[in-house]
Amino acid sequence: MEILKKKLKSNFIFISTINFIIGAILGWKYSLSLFNLIIITLVLFLIVWILKIILEKIQLKTNQKGKSRQLSNNSNNNSFVKRPVRKLLDLENLCLIFALALFLILGLLRFNAVSKETELGIFYEQKITVLGEIYGEVSIGSFSNRYKVKITEIKNDKKYIYPEENIIISTYKYPEFHSGQIVRVSGQLEKPKNFENENGIEFDYVNFLKKDNIYGILKFSQVEVIGEKLKIDYLLFKIKNFFLFKISQILTSPEAEYMGGLLLGVKQSLGDQLEKEFRIAGLIHVVVLSGYNITIIIVAVFKFLSFLPNFYKYLLGLVFVAMFAIMVGSGATVIRASLMAFLMIFSKFSKRSYDVNKALFFAGLVMISINPLIIFFDPSFQLSFVASLGLINLSPLVKKIFVFIPEKMEAREIIASAVSTQIAVLPMILGMSGELSIVSLPANLIVLPLIPATMLLGFLVGIFSIIFKPIALAIGLITNYLLRFQLVVVGFFANLPFAVVNIKQPDPWVIFLFYSFLIILLYFRPIQIFKKIIYVLTFPARLIVGHK
Repeated sequence: MEILKKKLKSNFIFISTINFIIGAILGWKYSLSLFNLIIITLVLFLIVWILKIILEKIQLKTNQKGKSRQLSNNSNNNSFVKRPVRKLLDLENLCLIFALALFLILGLLRFNAVSKETELGIFYEQKITVLGEIYGEVSIGSFSNRYKVKITEIKNDKKYIYPEENIIISTYKYPEFHSGQIVRVSGQLEKPKNFENENGIEFDYVNFLKKDNIYGILKFSQVEVIGEKLKIDYLLFKIKNFFLFKISQILTSPEAEYMGGLLLGVKQSLGDQLEKEFRIAGLIHVVVLSGYNITIIIVAVFKFLSFLPNFYKYLLGLVFVAMFAIMVGSGATVIRASLMAFLMIFSKFSKRSYDVNKALFFAGLVMISINPLIIFFDPSFQLSFVASLGLINLSPLVKKIFVFIPEKMEAREIIASAVSTQIAVLPMILGMSGELSIVSLPANLIVLPLIPATMLLGFLVGIFSIIFKPIALAIGLITNYLLRFQLVVVGFFANLPFAVVNIKQPDPWVIFLFYSFLIILLYFRPIQIFKKIIYVLTFPARLIVGHK
């Protein structure tokens, strides 16, 4: 029992997160009420209590038998007889069980709290006037811009309501608006609709918007600015856009747009064709500010601040991470990586150990506690979390299997990272897009080693374009060639006739079996078997290259 208690304590954050997710699933799939969940929990406790009473009676009878039998029992079932069964339900165990059950209830409560019916339904397909505040960053398109508006008041000829909901407004390219502006918007309110991708897989756009409390769209609406609030995110967006503008003055196109995606996750200006090539080549993650890019940026910042005393270094690091997260739009990937960075900074400052798995689950628990809908309706959060799990846990195992790959230039590390993340998210990618990139591994192997140096050079180009332009031009010359080479690699792999294969969307039971196998692999780790298989299969190749 002590071993079980220690495991519960050491894995508390993992079990709590899983319980919260289970609670949210019960609220989503089965519309389970809090009352029903409490009844089920009490029934489970009652079953445990009855089992306890039965075990105590069995133990009492066992203790009444002769010494010889008792000694025999002790030799075979020492732990059962020696430890009183009442310890199964001592105070500490009850507290642990109660805490874990509490997260199950919290998951249900939070999901029911944020999952609500919209008040805007009565206005769909009607001309309305909305009073509200623009928030977040503008989404710039080829012919129009899209803004998110937090509603203060909404009305038509007959009704006024004051919903705590948001809408998206679509406007012409000019004039431009920004976060913090109070606007009066007129137009016809449309209900969001799901749509299908090129492979016929439906994207749940309605619930994707619902997770952000968005329930309507006003297309090409008339906008009147009636006030303005000073917002920190608007100032940070201005800084970001100014920095990107300075980079675009030094680098050519589309290299400048690609650099914007690497440094700040701005992929809209890449264009549809180039963005499609990145997706086919399995490299779209480098231009949407994935955890990989954010890690590079955070590590670079701490190296730059290394000359400062620890207190000021960590304080400035926290401020930078927070401001950077706001600047790039506070997407799920960014928030997850930022929370993990906060925990890492705190662990270093407090001189405590940093467990990256626990940090990942803690960040995930914080995010889903705030908004449980991202568990089901945010592909960015799902892919980021599962990819991180794969990178952390599968990468060491993959490295052990690929012993035949040399460690020079970190080739084995890069391949292991690419393979582990691809394996982890494979069912999700197939379920979301229906596409399997055949060229993803070689494309990542060539491009990923160049990303840290490219990002550093791009940052220097932006800084020196503000301070001293001739130096920026000199650095920009090297950066341009580096970016162009990567774009050529992406274009080459993306345009191969066999680059991508369309695959039928996998059934839920197939996904379940896949991840069950991964869990068995992680817990039982039959690495030696896989190493022997790989060793035999690659023997001819190793014989040719002379690798033992």
